[in-house]
Amino acid sequence: MLIYCIVKYIWRMLSNLGLDVDLQLMTKIVLSFSAGSLIGLERERAKSSSPGVRSIGFLALLGCLAAALPLHLPGSVLHPFTSLTLMMLVLAIVGIYTYQKLAVERSGGITTPAALSLAYAAGVLIGLGRMVEGIALCFMTSLALAAKLSVEKLVNFVTYRELLPAFELGVIVFLLGPLLPLNYTDPFIRVVSVGSLYIFFVTVLTLSYAGYIAVKLKGTSAIDYIAFVGGLANSEATVVSSLKAGGEKIASRTTLLANTAMITRNFLVFSLLALTQGWLDRTPLLVGFLAFSASIAAAYILSRFTYVNSEELTLELQPLSYSLAARATALFALALLLSALATLTMGEFGIISASLVGGLVSSSTIVFSSLSLAAGGYITFRAAVAAVLISTAVAVLNKMFYAGVLLGWKRSIKIAVKQCTVSTPLLAAALLMLL
Repeated sequence: MLIYCIVKYIWRMLSNLGLDVDLQLMTKIVLSFSAGSLIGLERERAKSSSPGVRSIGFLALLGCLAAALPLHLPGSVLHPFTSLTLMMLVLAIVGIYTYQKLAVERSGGITTPAALSLAYAAGVLIGLGRMVEGIALCFMTSLALAAKLSVEKLVNFVTYRELLPAFELGVIVFLLGPLLPLNYTDPFIRVVSVGSLYIFFVTVLTLSYAGYIAVKLKGTSAIDYIAFVGGLANSEATVVSSLKAGGEKIASRTTLLANTAMITRNFLVFSLLALTQGWLDRTPLLVGFLAFSASIAAAYILSRFTYVNSEELTLELQPLSYSLAARATALFALALLLSALATLTMGEFGIISASLVGGLVSSSTIVFSSLSLAAGGYITFRAAVAAVLISTAVAVLNKMFYAGVLLGWKRSIKIAVKQCTVSTPLLAAALLMLL
């Protein structure tokens, strides 16, 4: 906006002198040079011998003129030759620079020549009127160049153990997914669709891989970090691991953080599914948002007041656990089918009953199934929100039973009180939805 105002001011001054000035072309010229200078600034700061602000800015300006002159000065037979000449000039500049670096100086790498080419391409975009896209290309190129140290660290970290699962996940998402009959549903009550099962399966795999990478980057000695990341994938498994690894304080803190992650995950899934379905009943949506927010805040605040020593907590994770994803998806399909049957036979009371039982096993399955039933018109949105809140609250409360069995019931009293505190907003909001 500032550049546009300056150009407009200059244009007015020139117009007062009786000169025919193309304001849009002037704006493109200034923007192309400025955008190219971003890349030049990074190159000049990274390597003093590389082309800098002016050189790369001029390349972007040449690209802008090559694309803009035929548009702003039509009718001349020289414009195609002018654009071709400018393009050949840029090719010659980049070619000579690349030859100098690779053949003469024997310094490997084509990062700077690629950056020069991208600066020219950004100038062409700006010259064609795609100003936002051209500027965005320069910012993205500058960011990629500036992130060299972070990228090198990531490359040194990644091994085939981490890289192969990423490729497998990409094949599942981008190759297998489009080939599946996503709209096909079960032949019985037409509730369980291939698409919903596929999305759930990919979600579990993605969380599993993200948790593995996070633990590898951070290390297994960070109790809080591992508890939260593990809670995103499987809060019950995380709590059991912490109960086996340490005492009451470690168990209390990790249980609260795992529940914080679990509630956050359910909240995000609930929000995403609810908003994408476009439900207009705002009251249940607002109540659900407030209940989830209050429960997350309670769990996090309580965890901050539970201090532990820096003892090591070992949590074994696999990059991609297909068996876990398959079992979770089968459980999701079963929960969805049983919830639908209970709803058809007992109405909304059926889905509430299913949420009480399903929360003990997997609250995320109830979140998916309840909102899927609401989208299909089997239950109201208020009942779906109540089922989501109840299943999440039950998933919070079930941790105190794990603590009671593994630590002893007397030592688990404080843990139980904290879990009841965390689940109170969820249960209160669910009761409000059912009234």
